[in-house]
Amino acid sequence: MANTTGVLTSSQYRKLLGALQKLVVRAEDAASTDKIRAFWSVGERIGGARLSEEVGYHNSVLRDLACDSGIGLRNLQRAVVFRELYKMWNPGDG
Repeated sequence: MANTTGVLTSSQYRKLLGALQKLVVRAEDAASTDKIRAFWSVGERIGGARLSEEVGYHNSVLRDLACDSGIGLRNLQRAVVFRELYKMWNPGDG
């Protein structure tokens, strides 16, 4: 179910955290192309949560995800930007 309010519930946050952790573990064991695909997918997953950027909420959630997942905050922010820049790219294309 899409988040249209821009605010995550605890359950949505845990699902997002779990999904990101799985993506990162997969990326750590993958070749460069797979790492790029996973990085794009991290940005896609975060972007799909449609976090509100009002009053710093977006960055607040990213800081929490960084802390809880062990993924650097800047890496999460870069993944979101990377996905936005290459939103038409299909990770299955290679």
